[in-house]
Amino acid sequence: MKTEQKRGRKLGETFKNGYREDKKFFVFKRPRRKNWYYCYYDTFGRKHIKAGYENKGLTEIELNKRREEKFAGKNSIEMVKADKMKFEIFAETFLENWVKLYKKENTYLSYKAYMIPLKEYFAGKYLFEISKESVDNYVAWRLKQYNKNIKKATTPKKLISKSSVIKEQAALRSLFDYAVEQKIISRSQNTPKEVRFLPKPEARTTRLAIREIPLVINSCSTYNPKLGHLRVIALLALHTGMRFGEIAKLPWDKINLKDSIITLTGTKNNESREVPVTEELTHALESWRDKPEGKRYMQSNEVYVFYNKKSKKHMGNCRTSWKKALLAIGLKDYHFHDNRRTVGTQMHIQGENVFTIQAQLGHKDLRSTAIYVKISTQDRKKAMDKLSQRISAEYIPLPVEAPKINTKLIPLAKNENNEDSKKFSFNASI
Repeated sequence: MKTEQKRGRKLGETFKNGYREDKKFFVFKRPRRKNWYYCYYDTFGRKHIKAGYENKGLTEIELNKRREEKFAGKNSIEMVKADKMKFEIFAETFLENWVKLYKKENTYLSYKAYMIPLKEYFAGKYLFEISKESVDNYVAWRLKQYNKNIKKATTPKKLISKSSVIKEQAALRSLFDYAVEQKIISRSQNTPKEVRFLPKPEARTTRLAIREIPLVINSCSTYNPKLGHLRVIALLALHTGMRFGEIAKLPWDKINLKDSIITLTGTKNNESREVPVTEELTHALESWRDKPEGKRYMQSNEVYVFYNKKSKKHMGNCRTSWKKALLAIGLKDYHFHDNRRTVGTQMHIQGENVFTIQAQLGHKDLRSTAIYVKISTQDRKKAMDKLSQRISAEYIPLPVEAPKINTKLIPLAKNENNEDSKKFSFNASI
């Protein structure tokens, strides 16, 4: 009988004892188990096995609920609306109902950009049809695409970086988490919840030496006299360690030049913090405020330190002018965000506490601070030389070596009975 039950469960045959009522819905009992189990198939032909009760009747009641749901036009509990939800439709729902409500504006814009290639590749597919294998195929397809942001004909084409694909994978994973939360798909399905991400590229270690910092600031002021704001931006970045978004959206009412403090709100980690202002930066802000282009009013009466006339908002970016100013002094691969790494590293070299560096850069976790603090090989060599000098200062000369003793075991002469003696004599000679 057990063989027939096992064969019935495996091959879809009908049980003789009446456990199975039809090919789509049936109850059964497993060997050495107290509870009954029920099996049902949803409208997509997917098989579901659930544990019931010790009572067969109660288990059949649960099975009838699943049958009623199917014939009422619904799918199983774990696949509600999946037959009507395609990826591109749900992606828009995900952006508007979750990302836009619970994330920042910049994050929403980033996710919106991530969804463009995802919707292009998975267009027309239902959510339950997207498996781990299809995501791997997407990654292989995406890595062969060229970067569409490069529009100049003189600039050579570049392939999509691995960092961009990793961000798109993270966005896709968040989308499926939201789909599971809304009960559109089940976590037990072959969804890309546990997709392996591409290996992260090596972290950037570019930073300025202490002698290069004045060269960058002077180049920003002399590169183009019309771009007077570029020097102030460089001073804010290299004298405070602020992020570019914090600098671009900085209003005048958050700057207290009397107490030399800048109060930042709406930061990346949603925590306000106070940033001290150096004397050189104070003079630069005062001179910039007196210029006509340093003070602009918007319709909402907000005063930004850096204002864009075209967009009538705060400054968007200064990537082009920043790059050209650095090329003038021979720096090619130095991003604006590398200024934070420069500030953290130089503070560490001069002996500042790691918690002071964490507070200055605005990190919640020390692990984030460790990413920005990079020590060069030369600095580590100097540290080891100092350690070697300290060890040498504590050096104690060894005592004079004692004369070595040459030991040799000589067997004794034979005794009167001509028997070899097992005793040995000890002869020591210097």
